[in-house]
Amino acid sequence: AVIICGYYTFQYIVAILSCFIFRRQFILFVDEFNNKRPPGRYSFIKFIIREGLRKYCFYFASAILVCGRRGYKSAVIAGCISTKIYDFPYVVDVNRIINDEPEDYPEKCLVDVTNSKKVLFFSGRMIERKGLETLLLALAKIKKDKSWVLWIEGDGPLREAFHDLAKKYDIDDCCRFLGFCQYDLHSWL
Repeated sequence: AVIICGYYTFQYIVAILSCFIFRRQFILFVDEFNNKRPPGRYSFIKFIIREGLRKYCFYFASAILVCGRRGYKSAVIAGCISTKIYDFPYVVDVNRIINDEPEDYPEKCLVDVTNSKKVLFFSGRMIERKGLETLLLALAKIKKDKSWVLWIEGDGPLREAFHDLAKKYDIDDCCRFLGFCQYDLHSWL
Protein backbone atom coordinates (compact mmCIF):
# COMPACT_ATOMS: atom_id res chain seq x y z
CA ALA A 1 0.00 0.00 0.00
CA VAL A 2 1.03 3.61 -0.52
CA ILE A 3 1.07 5.90 2.52
CA ILE A 4 -0.03 9.43 1.62
CA CYS A 5 0.63 12.06 4.27
CA GLY A 6 -2.12 14.59 3.56
CA TYR A 7 -4.73 15.36 0.96
CA TYR A 8 -4.82 19.13 0.63
CA THR A 9 -1.95 20.12 -1.66
CA PHE A 10 -1.22 19.39 -5.30
CA GLN A 11 1.29 16.57 -4.75
CA TYR A 12 -1.04 14.74 -2.35
CA ILE A 13 -3.96 15.05 -4.76
CA VAL A 14 -1.75 13.67 -7.55
CA ALA A 15 -0.73 10.76 -5.29
CA ILE A 16 -4.37 9.99 -4.45
CA LEU A 17 -5.40 10.16 -8.12
CA SER A 18 -2.42 7.97 -9.10
CA CYS A 19 -3.55 5.32 -6.62
CA PHE A 20 -7.01 5.48 -8.16
CA ILE A 21 -5.72 5.24 -11.75
CA PHE A 22 -3.25 2.43 -11.02
CA ARG A 23 -5.64 0.67 -8.61
CA ARG A 24 -3.18 0.77 -5.70
CA GLN A 25 -4.24 0.50 -2.09
CA PHE A 26 -3.45 3.60 -0.10
CA ILE A 27 -3.40 4.70 3.51
CA LEU A 28 -4.03 8.32 4.40
CA PHE A 29 -2.05 9.85 7.26
CA VAL A 30 -3.19 13.18 8.72
CA ASP A 31 -2.26 14.37 12.23
CA GLU A 32 -5.59 16.03 12.68
CA PHE A 33 -8.35 17.03 10.26
CA ASN A 34 -9.16 20.73 10.04
CA ASN A 35 -12.94 20.87 10.22
CA LYS A 36 -13.22 24.64 10.02
CA ARG A 37 -14.45 26.34 6.88
CA PRO A 38 -11.51 27.14 4.55
CA PRO A 39 -10.45 30.80 4.76
CA GLY A 40 -10.20 33.44 2.09
CA ARG A 41 -11.50 33.95 -1.37
CA TYR A 42 -13.40 31.07 -2.97
CA SER A 43 -13.83 29.41 0.42
CA PHE A 44 -17.02 27.65 -0.71
CA ILE A 45 -15.22 26.09 -3.69
CA LYS A 46 -12.30 25.05 -1.45
CA PHE A 47 -14.82 23.56 0.98
CA ILE A 48 -16.52 21.51 -1.77
CA ILE A 49 -13.16 20.22 -3.09
CA ARG A 50 -11.92 19.38 0.41
CA GLU A 51 -15.10 17.53 1.33
CA GLY A 52 -15.07 15.62 -1.97
CA LEU A 53 -11.46 14.52 -1.45
CA ARG A 54 -12.22 13.48 2.11
CA LYS A 55 -15.23 11.42 1.11
CA TYR A 56 -13.18 9.71 -1.58
CA CYS A 57 -10.32 8.99 0.85
CA PHE A 58 -12.63 7.84 3.63
CA TYR A 59 -14.33 5.40 1.25
CA PHE A 60 -11.34 4.05 -0.73
CA ALA A 61 -8.40 4.29 1.69
CA SER A 62 -7.46 1.06 3.45
CA ALA A 63 -6.95 3.03 6.67
CA ILE A 64 -6.89 6.57 8.02
CA LEU A 65 -3.95 7.20 10.36
CA VAL A 66 -4.27 10.04 12.85
CA CYS A 67 -2.26 11.17 15.85
CA GLY A 68 -3.84 11.02 19.29
CA ARG A 69 -7.33 11.62 20.64
CA ARG A 70 -7.67 14.99 18.92
CA GLY A 71 -6.80 13.43 15.57
CA TYR A 72 -9.28 10.60 16.12
CA LYS A 73 -12.11 12.98 17.06
CA SER A 74 -11.33 15.24 14.10
CA ALA A 75 -11.55 12.28 11.69
CA VAL A 76 -14.93 11.24 13.09
CA ILE A 77 -16.21 14.82 12.82
CA ALA A 78 -14.90 14.96 9.24
CA GLY A 79 -17.05 11.94 8.40
CA CYS A 80 -14.75 8.92 8.54
CA ILE A 81 -16.16 5.70 9.93
CA SER A 82 -14.43 4.74 13.16
CA THR A 83 -13.44 1.25 11.93
CA LYS A 84 -11.01 2.80 9.44
CA ILE A 85 -9.35 5.19 11.91
CA TYR A 86 -6.11 4.16 13.61
CA ASP A 87 -4.19 6.18 16.18
CA PHE A 88 -0.66 6.28 14.80
CA PRO A 89 1.43 8.07 17.46
CA TYR A 90 4.86 9.51 16.90
CA VAL A 91 7.63 7.33 18.30
CA VAL A 92 11.40 7.51 18.62
CA ASP A 93 13.70 4.59 17.82
CA VAL A 94 16.57 5.25 20.24
CA ASN A 95 18.94 2.74 18.58
CA ARG A 96 18.47 4.41 15.21
CA ILE A 97 19.23 7.82 16.71
CA ILE A 98 22.42 6.53 18.31
CA ASN A 99 23.63 4.96 15.05
CA ASP A 100 22.72 7.80 12.65
CA GLU A 101 25.58 10.02 11.51
CA PRO A 102 24.79 12.82 9.04
CA GLU A 103 27.03 13.65 6.07
CA ASP A 104 26.72 17.42 6.57
CA TYR A 105 26.17 19.48 9.68
CA PRO A 106 24.72 23.01 9.77
CA GLU A 107 27.75 25.26 10.16
CA LYS A 108 26.16 27.60 12.71
CA CYS A 109 25.17 24.60 14.85
CA LEU A 110 28.75 23.32 14.83
CA VAL A 111 29.93 26.77 15.95
CA ASP A 112 27.30 26.72 18.73
CA VAL A 113 28.58 23.35 19.95
CA THR A 114 32.22 24.50 19.74
CA ASN A 115 31.37 27.63 21.75
CA SER A 116 29.55 25.54 24.40
CA LYS A 117 26.25 27.34 23.93
CA LYS A 118 23.18 26.07 25.76
CA VAL A 119 21.13 24.56 22.95
CA LEU A 120 17.37 24.69 23.06
CA PHE A 121 15.77 22.53 20.39
CA PHE A 122 12.40 22.80 18.67
CA SER A 123 11.35 20.23 16.10
CA GLY A 124 7.96 20.26 14.47
CA ARG A 125 5.67 21.53 11.78
CA MET A 126 5.51 25.31 11.73
CA ILE A 127 1.87 25.68 12.70
CA GLU A 128 0.23 27.60 15.52
CA ARG A 129 -0.67 24.70 17.80
CA LYS A 130 2.97 23.53 18.12
CA GLY A 131 3.77 26.46 20.43
CA LEU A 132 6.80 27.98 18.73
CA GLU A 133 5.36 31.49 19.07
CA THR A 134 5.17 31.02 22.86
CA LEU A 135 8.74 29.72 22.96
CA LEU A 136 10.02 32.72 20.99
CA LEU A 137 8.18 35.12 23.30
CA ALA A 138 9.65 33.41 26.38
CA LEU A 139 13.15 33.58 24.93
CA ALA A 140 12.67 37.25 24.06
CA LYS A 141 12.26 37.90 27.79
CA ILE A 142 15.70 36.43 28.51
CA LYS A 143 17.45 37.72 25.40
CA LYS A 144 20.06 39.60 27.45
CA ASP A 145 21.49 36.23 28.48
CA LYS A 146 23.30 35.29 25.25
CA SER A 147 24.54 31.91 26.49
CA TRP A 148 21.75 30.08 24.63
CA VAL A 149 20.76 29.36 21.05
CA LEU A 150 17.57 27.93 19.65
CA TRP A 151 17.77 25.32 16.92
CA ILE A 152 14.48 25.26 15.04
CA GLU A 153 13.96 22.24 12.83
CA GLY A 154 10.92 21.95 10.60
CA ASP A 155 8.92 23.63 7.94
CA GLY A 156 5.36 24.73 7.43
CA PRO A 157 3.03 27.53 6.49
CA LEU A 158 4.11 29.84 9.34
CA ARG A 159 7.88 29.52 8.88
CA GLU A 160 8.34 33.06 7.53
CA ALA A 161 6.02 34.48 10.19
CA PHE A 162 8.07 32.84 12.96
CA HIS A 163 11.28 34.06 11.36
CA ASP A 164 9.85 37.60 11.29
CA LEU A 165 8.76 37.21 14.92
CA ALA A 166 12.32 36.28 15.96
CA LYS A 167 13.53 39.45 14.21
CA LYS A 168 10.81 41.53 15.88
CA TYR A 169 11.83 40.18 19.31
CA ASP A 170 15.50 40.84 18.43
CA ILE A 171 16.53 37.22 19.02
CA ASP A 172 17.10 36.21 15.39
CA ASP A 173 20.87 36.11 15.96
CA CYS A 174 20.25 33.33 18.53
CA CYS A 175 17.81 31.36 16.37
CA ARG A 176 18.85 28.81 13.77
CA PHE A 177 16.01 28.12 11.34
CA LEU A 178 17.16 24.80 9.87
CA GLY A 179 14.14 23.86 7.77
CA PHE A 180 13.20 20.23 7.18
CA CYS A 181 16.01 17.84 8.12
CA GLN A 182 16.54 14.22 7.15
CA TYR A 183 16.53 11.59 9.90
CA ASP A 184 20.29 11.38 10.28
CA LEU A 185 20.66 15.14 10.84
CA HIS A 186 17.54 15.15 13.02
CA SER A 187 19.16 12.48 15.20
CA TRP A 188 22.35 14.52 15.53
CA LEU A 189 20.42 17.68 16.38
